[in-house]
Amino acid sequence: MVPLVKIVVLGAGVVAPAIVYDLADDEVSPHVDEIVVADISEEKARLAVEGAKRFTKRKKLDYARVDVRNVNETAELLRGADVVVNGIIYYYIPQVMEAALKAGVHYTDLGSEVPILKKQFEFDEAYRRAGLLAIPGMGGCPGMINVAARYGVEQLDEVERVLLREGWVDFNDYDSLGIPLPVPYSLDCILDEYMHPVEVWEDGRIKLVDPVRPEDREVIHFPPPVGTQELYYIEHPEVWTIGETFKHKGLRYVDYKLSYPRELYMKYKLLTDLGLTNDKPVRVGNVEIVPRDLLKMLVNETFKGKERPPNDYDIRRDIV
Repeated sequence: MVPLVKIVVLGAGVVAPAIVYDLADDEVSPHVDEIVVADISEEKARLAVEGAKRFTKRKKLDYARVDVRNVNETAELLRGADVVVNGIIYYYIPQVMEAALKAGVHYTDLGSEVPILKKQFEFDEAYRRAGLLAIPGMGGCPGMINVAARYGVEQLDEVERVLLREGWVDFNDYDSLGIPLPVPYSLDCILDEYMHPVEVWEDGRIKLVDPVRPEDREVIHFPPPVGTQELYYIEHPEVWTIGETFKHKGLRYVDYKLSYPRELYMKYKLLTDLGLTNDKPVRVGNVEIVPRDLLKMLVNETFKGKERPPNDYDIRRDIV
């Protein structure tokens, strides 16, 4: 008989509540007995728990406030759990991994960027000594796309290239909702993807290119309902991990591209070109403001009190 487990989900933003709903679902996750949702906003954590209650008749659901920048506070929250699912923005992954190690809890997250992923691998020996498992990047991309890449690689004797392609489309009518800027996942993460250099793995090393360049545009025809999409280079860490993992099979090149609807791509590009995604303070009169902080505050205001049922579709394609 498989033992029942207690899981702590950190984060209650755009993506983490979907994880909570899956874990709460009695049919999808029958071996989960207890879930705690924790966020720096206790109200957001409470709302995630309230939304999850409709999926279960037996599970214990609770919520808490936590500041993951405080390792000891996070470790105290995690004690007694079996697994922590880290849905917090990737900036704080090292702190959460340290807290999970202190609490003796298995760990997974949704992915980060290559420099932070390399820091995660530094925990390897300590986690092994503690008898704990840590699996970075277990979302869609990275995550499911890695599993598909491995399957493809293992079908071949030699591999030269792995091309990772993700097509995404959202059918919500944001205009009628009064939402000028759709945010499909973490806004910070999206803004970083438009600013940070992109890793392409080539001949055993990382080569950096600029993100979302028009000259790198690639048109791919996905099955319905995603359909024909324009894809661009976006920063993603699985390029490095797949390259390093399978270079023994002759692998020489790995890259990743993601689609944004053209209108949405132009909106984010404009914000980036204007400097509104920058996290460095600028002076406006006698006041210093951080453009990104102002942008996030204004964007969040447009979402308040508006129901946005999931109506988006995603197809991942691995070309090996």
